[in-house]
Amino acid sequence: MTPPTHILVGTIGRVFWMRVDGRGTFQNSLQAKKALQRVVSQGMRNLVVDLERCPMMDSTFLGMLTGAALNLRESGGGSLSVVNANQRN
Repeated sequence: MTPPTHILVGTIGRVFWMRVDGRGTFQNSLQAKKALQRVVSQGMRNLVVDLERCPMMDSTFLGMLTGAALNLRESGGGSLSVVNANQRN
């Protein structure tokens, strides 16, 4: 059985940080998308997605990250950085 995934979020100064603890899949991409949309609508422009504890992601989760980056650019700019990605990510 696959362990559950947790999407952990927080802010460090003016940076929004999201850590994916488990697999990034279609099952949790909506939760992550809503969190990213919420902080962008509140004016946050520097977003970090930490994949250190994410062993893999599916195409839906990858598409959600791509869409979030495009939406950020269209809404006035900013950056979405992916850190600690492994070869599968």
